[in-house]
Amino acid sequence: MSLSISGGHGSVHRIGEQLQLCYTSLANQYILLYSVQGTTSAELRRGVDDGNGECFNGTVTGPEGIDNIRIDAYDASGTVFRDYAQLSIIVVP
Repeated sequence: MSLSISGGHGSVHRIGEQLQLCYTSLANQYILLYSVQGTTSAELRRGVDDGNGECFNGTVTGPEGIDNIRIDAYDASGTVFRDYAQLSIIVVP
């Protein structure tokens, strides 16, 4: 299980900036990829992964501050927690 983002963990990104986020997972694991800013979370991806992972582009949104991006992996039924990876970026105006 891995997670990577343009600029790497701890990088600084401006609101409106385009970036690329990539993850890898074992085949047949149910994944939940989400972003947490303060008390607000936003789902980015969910479903059973084929073992190839995915890279996708996105736009940095507010609010300013620390954005923690995390991927959780479960068994294919989504009931038994298996693994996770997390990284953080700093969002500036």
